[in-house]
Amino acid sequence: MPDQSVFPRRIQVLWACAGIAVACATLAVRGHVPTNDQLNYVTRGLAFGAACATVPPLIEIALGFITRWLCRIDTFICTNRGDAADLFRSELKPFVSNNTPYFCGLVFGVAASAITYLYSPHVQPLELEPKIVGIIAIFLANVLAGAALSTLFGFARALWRAGNRDDCTVRLSRDTFGVLSTGALMLKVWGVALVLWGLYIVPAVEYGVHGKGDILTFEQSPVLLSLAIPALVGILIAFIVCQFPLHRKMVESKQAMVEHLRGLIDQLTPSKAEDISDELIRKLQFLETRFGAAQALPEWPSTMLIALEAFGLSAVSIVLPQVVAPIFRSVVGVLFGIPLPSA
Repeated sequence: MPDQSVFPRRIQVLWACAGIAVACATLAVRGHVPTNDQLNYVTRGLAFGAACATVPPLIEIALGFITRWLCRIDTFICTNRGDAADLFRSELKPFVSNNTPYFCGLVFGVAASAITYLYSPHVQPLELEPKIVGIIAIFLANVLAGAALSTLFGFARALWRAGNRDDCTVRLSRDTFGVLSTGALMLKVWGVALVLWGLYIVPAVEYGVHGKGDILTFEQSPVLLSLAIPALVGILIAFIVCQFPLHRKMVESKQAMVEHLRGLIDQLTPSKAEDISDELIRKLQFLETRFGAAQALPEWPSTMLIALEAFGLSAVSIVLPQVVAPIFRSVVGVLFGIPLPSA
């Protein structure tokens, strides 16, 4: 998919520069922030600046995983109306090119900025300069979050539509380079999504006056509960649901193969003892072996091991930010000489 890129190299550089600018602006206006909230303010600003620099290459990494998977999609997905890889690209293209990711990003960024400005207790009491810098940081970071959501949803939609095509058939095999590579791909893309989630959840872990990390309530971080968590849940549901059409095709292919082999076995099975021969026995043994192998073919593009790995990654993504955030805040405080919040 070399022609489908959300963030080409030059755009990644621009976003990295934007992230550095956000970090510098945050440090420049920290003197206008109340001393007791400086550490939280600077940490959030630096985290959003890091997101600006990190999200674009992460999205391109996810697209790279998809590109390598498309190189072998024709070995297990067949269509009567062209190359399966080209058809998948055409389904994905609207969500990773043109203006769709940027439109989704703008909607997400405006929504996050508006919710933060109207409801966040961390922004409303601030003076004008830190308030403007904070809103800009939130807007830029969430523009990228919206673009990432567009890409992830586009991938899930393309997989869903591929499985729903009437002319689509699936070749089944148990090797990891066949249809089961779809589950491995989804695990990789889901891993990227969780890394993205971690970048946005770290600023939402408040380092309170007692040095205890607590996930903010809605009153403290309305964006987290109104946008971030629903978005992650939506992507998770999309990643699960998009497998059902392909699962149905796999079941159909497996049933057709099993029924075909059963029919051959029934045809060759002799009705009289005198019809039995060594050659017939060898044929029946061969067909029975094939029949057993057909019954053992997978019915889902994801294996149980992949499902467990995805569950483990999800659990880590929930716990790890709560561990990393206090450490990150402490490092920021030491590097920039910002005192910890006092009671």
